[in-house]
Amino acid sequence: MKKLLLLIFLLVSAHCFAQDTAYYKATNGITYKIYGEVKLGKGAGGNGDFVFVQSNLGVMNRLYNGASLKIRSIDVFKTGSTEKILFVVRDRGVKYEIAIEDAIDACEVIPCSPIQNSTGGVADELMKLKKLLDAGVLTQAEFDAEKKKLLTN
Repeated sequence: MKKLLLLIFLLVSAHCFAQDTAYYKATNGITYKIYGEVKLGKGAGGNGDFVFVQSNLGVMNRLYNGASLKIRSIDVFKTGSTEKILFVVRDRGVKYEIAIEDAIDACEVIPCSPIQNSTGGVADELMKLKKLLDAGVLTQAEFDAEKKKLLTN
């Protein structure tokens, strides 16, 4: 009985901290809007099913690879300092929830990496090289050679 009451309390609490928003700018650089579309990539599951697109019936299967779905709502859930963004979509009468940032990280939503503009490309590459240098993956000589290639192109 205590477990049931705790579960009900947690569900109600989580729902109380949820709020809807009309748009969301994701880490892939796309600003998604309600009634706009989200483009699916490939499912990250072992059999090609989606891991971060789920419904009460289970996960979305691999037949949806490459599908575009209309966003019905964008829900923001806050628990402490953590924020989770869920896109609610429907297809064939089934409601699915997409954990958008997890789906982007797993390339279940495309594009799954930020869209590069022509002005930020070199700077971004230099930052990546610097991180590799700092982590000890590149030597100073390798870093300098790669940096020279980037700056001379």
